[in-house]
Amino acid sequence: DVFFDQDTAQLWWAGKELMRDKTLCDHVGKNEKTKIIAKLQARGQGPPSREPRVDAETQKAMMAWCNKQQQEKK
Repeated sequence: DVFFDQDTAQLWWAGKELMRDKTLCDHVGKNEKTKIIAKLQARGQGPPSREPRVDAETQKAMMAWCNKQQQEKK
């Protein structure tokens, strides 16, 4: 389990640090349907790494399928 102290933690969303002195509305806007998934990280570590949209196995399968389609067109 990892716990962060309030003074040593940063909250990140969309590659930007959410500042403590601003409201969430200042960062995101006033659209009530917006879903926010923020990441908590220790201060000084910079923005968290982005998660891949597609896992490695799925990406390999997609690449194999595309290559197969290209070979069939030749």
